[in-house]
Amino acid sequence: MMIDASLLDFVKTGEIGPIHIGQERDDVLSSIGKPNLWGTEEHMSLAGIWRYGDIEIHFECNKVVMIFSDHDNLNDGGNSINIDSWGIKRDLNIKSFQKKLQDQGVSFKSKHHLSKVDVIVNESSLFTFYEQPDGSKRLHYWLAGRISVT
Repeated sequence: MMIDASLLDFVKTGEIGPIHIGQERDDVLSSIGKPNLWGTEEHMSLAGIWRYGDIEIHFECNKVVMIFSDHDNLNDGGNSINIDSWGIKRDLNIKSFQKKLQDQGVSFKSKHHLSKVDVIVNESSLFTFYEQPDGSKRLHYWLAGRISVT
């Protein structure tokens, strides 16, 4: 089973295709099939994390609480999720990302920390950029889930 998803849609909604925060585990299974990997639990049905390629879906109480990727290929959905990357990839420069958001009219807020910047988009998704030795800030991971905007 293969679904289509777009990181532009993810930026706007916090959803990957039909997968969204609060969704029941069984609905995820019926939407995109079995994961290719899961957490350390012996049985898939008990696992707190399901992986589809490099996309992780995290569960608590059988509900999706986070959609996440921090792997080398941030956009690999394995055999289940065909992702249009919208040009988002590991090491994308923060200025390029912010321009992409502005060009689409997408609102965002940047939170600066010691060596990283979190870009919170529409209070539904987060993209984290780490400072590099040359002073640039490059994309390290993205997620949808519990995001604090304070």
